[in-house]
Amino acid sequence: MLRYLSILVSIDELHKKYVGNDMGLPNIITDSNGEKIEAPKYLDKSAKRLRKEQQKLSRKKIYDIIDESTGKVKRDPKTDKKLWKGSKNRDKQVEKVAKIHRRIKNQRRNFDHILSKGKVRDNDLNVFEKLPIQKMMKNRRFSKRIADASWGQVQRFTKYKAEWAGKMVDFGDTANTSQ
Repeated sequence: MLRYLSILVSIDELHKKYVGNDMGLPNIITDSNGEKIEAPKYLDKSAKRLRKEQQKLSRKKIYDIIDESTGKVKRDPKTDKKLWKGSKNRDKQVEKVAKIHRRIKNQRRNFDHILSKGKVRDNDLNVFEKLPIQKMMKNRRFSKRIADASWGQVQRFTKYKAEWAGKMVDFGDTANTSQ
């Protein structure tokens, strides 16, 4: 990270703040100043309610639409998937489950906006490690936690807010960052 800064201009001439950010679990960000920000785990907090609503949804009936002329199940001509219809109560339950998922998504997004705004406001240069998040999501043990921490969204939000503010965000190599 220091090599990168010395190429531009020496740190003494800039008198600007810079920070390196290490993405991880259970702390979503640990920066080079020692500040640790814990991931809020919104999915875990809503898991009990979500599980109950999904169980209710799974008990609702789904009916295949039968073509009266052939007696076979109708299929969508574009996707070749079965066409089905459910009860009105099933449609209401689908909306309840979707509402819980929407709430979790909005909570994550709000937290990420607040976090990225603080990072951009406090520092002139933010350096994140360039993580292969898609590959890391293939690990069954950590994929749920990584998705709930929303590392990629934090990095995207920080990058575009820094561009608006005229500050810099860089993505460095992941080697030897967690020491």
